[in-house]
Amino acid sequence: MVRSKLVVVLVTLALALWSGVWAPVAAETDPRVERARAAAQALGRQLLQALGAQLASGTPADAITVCSEIAPAVASELSLDGVEIRRTSLRLRNPENAPDPWERAWLERLEDLHAAGELPREVHEVLDADAELRYLRPILVTPACLRCHGPRETLDPEVRDRLDQLYPDDHAHGFAAGDLRGAFSVRVRQDAVDAD
Repeated sequence: MVRSKLVVVLVTLALALWSGVWAPVAAETDPRVERARAAAQALGRQLLQALGAQLASGTPADAITVCSEIAPAVASELSLDGVEIRRTSLRLRNPENAPDPWERAWLERLEDLHAAGELPREVHEVLDADAELRYLRPILVTPACLRCHGPRETLDPEVRDRLDQLYPDDHAHGFAAGDLRGAFSVRVRQDAVDAD
């Protein structure tokens, strides 16, 4: 009973943080920005819902499946019609989420901006070489995230064991609420809007 109430409080707080952090900014003239925004919001919303449901019905270790299995599946479902979305970070858990050079440069800059209290809600840029729009939306650590991403010594032993099995080279721990975890990264090809 106490655990269920705690989960509800954590998920409610996470959703409140989500709505405050992820409120859309004014639309840009490039329709690809809106496509990227919509994809990032959809992925974030679905992951928060899945995390809340998993924490309410299972153990903290079971919640690892949200990031390890559900997130890639949802990202794959949302990646269509010239839009590709994924998650990335400088402190990786899954090596498949390693940032490319553009993502790495922006993630490093976002870390500096976050430390200065100037973290933007999103960044985007059109790369001249292929007219592809690149987009990042920062992901901040919520209290619910700390069950798997908090200081390693405070993690539930079952969580630590599961992470050690899945990710032996894990660097995605030691976070505090409000830290920059990484970003949703979206690519939108020009033909994604040419066909509209």
